[in-house]
Amino acid sequence: MKFQNRWRMNIKALAIGFGITLFTCHPLLADDTEIFFGGASPNASAVHPNVLFVLDTSGSMTSTDITGSSLSRLDNMKVALHSILDAATNVNVGLMRFSNSGGPVLFPISYIDEDACNVVSCAASSPSIQARVSASNDDAEEDGSQNVDLTSTTLEMVDLPAGGGGTTVSFTTDSSDNDVEEYNTNDLYEHSSDLEFFKDGSQNPQRIGLRFSSVDIPATATVTGAYLQFTVDEAGSGTVSADIYGHAHANSPTFSTSGIRGVSDRIASEAAATKVDWDGIPNPSVGNTVTSPSIAAIVQEIRATSGWSDGNPMTFMIVKDPGMTSDSSNKRTFEAGENSSVSHRPTLVITYSMGGAGATNQLIGLRFADVQIPQGVTITSAVVEFEAASADSGAAALAIDIEAGDDAASFSDTGPDQVSDRTLSGTPVPWVAAAWTTPGASEQSPDITSLVQAVVSRAGWCGGNAMAVVIGGTGTRVAKSYDQTTGGAPVLKVTYDPDSVPAGGGCINKSIVKRVAIGTDDAEQNTSNNTVGTSSSDLEMMVDSADQFIGLRFQSLQIAQGATIINAYLQFTAKDGGSAGTIDMSIYGEDTDDATTFSTGTNNIGSRALTSAVDWVSSTEMI
Repeated sequence: MKFQNRWRMNIKALAIGFGITLFTCHPLLADDTEIFFGGASPNASAVHPNVLFVLDTSGSMTSTDITGSSLSRLDNMKVALHSILDAATNVNVGLMRFSNSGGPVLFPISYIDEDACNVVSCAASSPSIQARVSASNDDAEEDGSQNVDLTSTTLEMVDLPAGGGGTTVSFTTDSSDNDVEEYNTNDLYEHSSDLEFFKDGSQNPQRIGLRFSSVDIPATATVTGAYLQFTVDEAGSGTVSADIYGHAHANSPTFSTSGIRGVSDRIASEAAATKVDWDGIPNPSVGNTVTSPSIAAIVQEIRATSGWSDGNPMTFMIVKDPGMTSDSSNKRTFEAGENSSVSHRPTLVITYSMGGAGATNQLIGLRFADVQIPQGVTITSAVVEFEAASADSGAAALAIDIEAGDDAASFSDTGPDQVSDRTLSGTPVPWVAAAWTTPGASEQSPDITSLVQAVVSRAGWCGGNAMAVVIGGTGTRVAKSYDQTTGGAPVLKVTYDPDSVPAGGGCINKSIVKRVAIGTDDAEQNTSNNTVGTSSSDLEMMVDSADQFIGLRFQSLQIAQGATIINAYLQFTAKDGGSAGTIDMSIYGEDTDDATTFSTGTNNIGSRALTSAVDWVSSTEMI
């Protein structure tokens, strides 16, 4: 072993990972993940502290907090929880939630490495897994000409009116009385240079009204998409959620303090039946644009109002979601039409297609990554769950099939990974869809146990691989896609019989993280006199007063005997700055069935039987 430089490292973040795919520790912890520790005993093997995770599953958790990130708060909390649970040792843990029905306790506080079936009877229920669409190219729409859309905010299952994707038009507010702030009933501010969601400069609560004076859509057109677009005027903060209403009026008037011409009175007396929830309004930097969820259902309802005709106005009212905390720390500020360039004014964007004969349908592709089902188990239930983007009650005769493959690839808009290029099982499940009556509601496919079973039974399937389903047929049901809401993207829900798991656990790709748990599980041995120390606050690699060995021990590794290790590594956190240059090291394992902890006995590290070595040549200076 060569010793070229002195390099000190702290063992604060030592981990060993094991899995088919590279396991990455995510340092981001969600703000809504609360951890409560009891008093830790110095003898970790005797007494374990209790840790209760209280998980926020309220509507605000669909918001995104990081500019440029597609992960919702709920996604970030999931990442944080996985990271914590994978790395935790010698603790008792439990799970609890609020803002959801069915009782707050999800799992009682129990030792983290205890078999779950010893805590909660596995005989009472089958193990369940959920895998949500987790990337923009994991849901796709493909029309009859093999044009693939990977970025649509909705998934139209499956009819497209004649004209395919259709025509997109936009309209802006064009006068001071067409975008207003209302701070009391019918008290309007018509000349503001910005629209403050939902507090003015004096922290008075207010509502927003937008009127588009001439919405030019052919009478025979079918609206296939619509949204509102704003330009950020000032930096926002906190979490802001809104409700969007439409004015169900054939010729909606400009805003005024007389008659039913304010914001709140239109909501009270003439609002369209459809309301769109805008949870977690994004918070990008000044000058960027923000778009609402689809308001196509509202637009279509206004057009259906008796007397409305092509070129008539449309009005939308935006108010604070009742569940949102209303204070100065939660705000969004967008440019108004007053003194703004046309491109920065509030904008209504509508996509429509011409209806009538010749309507075509399309294929929907959904890919679910990291499906943690062991190879060969018996599936007891399986469904795909969607979040409705609009209300649809017409006839819909759909069919859902699954890709006959061991590990489905992400979708592409070209080449062999398009939706129609997938080899399917050939035994689709028919789906006569019931009416979807409420935008934002959860809707499920029929049971697709037979499809999931066909993939899980494949010789090449391994838990942790990806599955892809394809939906075709006729009729229309519109669901939210990953690109509209990560937390509302389609999710695969599966249960399986625990008694059917093959001996040895079946093929499943897992990642395991273990940290050094107690003081005697990391140690240093001086090679000149073979003395061993177990109480140092750091690990000096590889020289202190003399060359030395480092010993690391990890307890309770839950890896089945005979498992194939695909990837493993050690991870450290630097304590002190090291010198520049390279350091050459060799990493050995102790060749034993159950390694004992280290002691201060002479040569306690060096006397152990060793495996073959892995060389580690590092040229990174730790700071």
